[in-house]
Amino acid sequence: MARDQVVTPAEPNMPRFTGWLRPVVDAVARVKAGVHRKLLFGFLIGALLLVAMGLLSLLVIRQMDDRMIELDDAQAKAGRAQEMLYAVTAQSHYRAMALLLPDDAAKYNGQVEDAKATFAQLLDELHRAEPASATFYENVRTVNEDYRQSGERVVAFINQGRIEEAKGVHLAEEHPTSHKLEKSMRALMATAQEDMAGAQADFRSARDLFTGMVISFSAASVIVALLLGFVLSWAFILPVRKMERALADITAGNFDQRVDVPNRDEFGGLARGLNSTSERLATLFDDQRRLATQLGETNLQLDSALQESLRELQRRAEELQASRARVVAAADAERRRIERNLHDGAQQHLVALAVTVRLAQQLAATDPDRARDLLEQLGHDIQDAVQAMRDVAHGIYPPVLMDRGLVAALESAATRAPLLVEVVANGNMGRYPQEVEAAIYFCCVEALQNASKHAGEGAVASVTIGRDVGGDGREVVTFSVTDDGAGFDPAETAAGGHGFVNMSDRLGAIGGTVEVDSEAGRGTRVSGTVPIDGQG
Repeated sequence: MARDQVVTPAEPNMPRFTGWLRPVVDAVARVKAGVHRKLLFGFLIGALLLVAMGLLSLLVIRQMDDRMIELDDAQAKAGRAQEMLYAVTAQSHYRAMALLLPDDAAKYNGQVEDAKATFAQLLDELHRAEPASATFYENVRTVNEDYRQSGERVVAFINQGRIEEAKGVHLAEEHPTSHKLEKSMRALMATAQEDMAGAQADFRSARDLFTGMVISFSAASVIVALLLGFVLSWAFILPVRKMERALADITAGNFDQRVDVPNRDEFGGLARGLNSTSERLATLFDDQRRLATQLGETNLQLDSALQESLRELQRRAEELQASRARVVAAADAERRRIERNLHDGAQQHLVALAVTVRLAQQLAATDPDRARDLLEQLGHDIQDAVQAMRDVAHGIYPPVLMDRGLVAALESAATRAPLLVEVVANGNMGRYPQEVEAAIYFCCVEALQNASKHAGEGAVASVTIGRDVGGDGREVVTFSVTDDGAGFDPAETAAGGHGFVNMSDRLGAIGGTVEVDSEAGRGTRVSGTVPIDGQG
């Protein structure tokens, strides 16, 4: 995003109608614990709520189970009482049938015994189920025992065939006792019905109570979980939004932004780090702005230096072009000079030699003495021609320079100079590349020729050569030609002097330099240096 398009987020606020929770959110943020521990605490609270909900559910299930057991017990008690009442009634019915049908008495008496056994079994079960009602059941057991004994007497009479006596015992003892048992069973059934009604009422009451408890606890758990999640989340959201706002401002170039959060967790550390980064960026921005200013100034200086360098390169290019033109012109002039010297010197000698040879051939037969004189003269002319050829060759490249080196060549040139010349070599000079020796030699000869022309009569010159180390660390050959003559003003003469230009061009071609130091009345000094490797 472009810098002018950066949108700064609004100041972070909590959702509507939740401002009253801000102190709680800040308090949670100020807790000295990491984000992981705070989240773990929130998860732990949620887990505890789930566990509590599970325990409450188990408690409700257990209580409801107890109520169901009570209700089942009441129903079982009522059912057994009903069965016992039926067993008592069945005994009376079967006994009456045995008395009315003596032939089948055995069958009906057997059914009476079965009913008695069922009654006794159910009585034992009720007694064991309700030990608190032991007195009632003992009384029932006593009445049942009387009922059993009276029944045994009735059966005894029936077995003896004494039916009328059996009926009398039945009506006088057994039947009234059965009514007592029926009365007790009806009372037991009434008690069981009351217990069952009470158990049902308790079950409905417990169900309503526990349902309310579960709903209330569930609602409270949900509210606590929501509040806890809200507080924890906003304890993290607020610093994140503040840092987002600060980052947006920093992105927009406002490095004065600071994030102030109450958090003592990772978000607090992140806010402090962001503040440090903002301060560092502000410092770097100031440094960058200062460096940009300095860079602008440096660019201006470099531009000026570049323009100056370009002008210098242009000047040197022009000088190089002029130097090349001068080299070509000098080469042409040198060829013309050699041609002129050959034509005016050696060629004339050779022509004269040819004429003398032809004349000697003509006189050899007629005038031997004259021919002999011509031949003798011819020998002298041949020596003059050889010397003329040597002079021409010496002007091109001195043989002594090629054979014996720079010092010997300069000493030879000194002997031919019109003025007195001293050659001084500092140290063992040795031999150098041909182009180095030639450049130094011809520069020195050029300087001696200038001294011969301009120093005046009686002037003395000296040529000094040596070895040294240049400013770039390379080894160089140094030379100087000094005279004590009239001297001159370099500002008026050197720039336009043909000899000095030739020296500068010759040395510049192999990386050398030449300087002229002169003053009217104090003589002239021409000095220069040439790299030994002959490379600029």
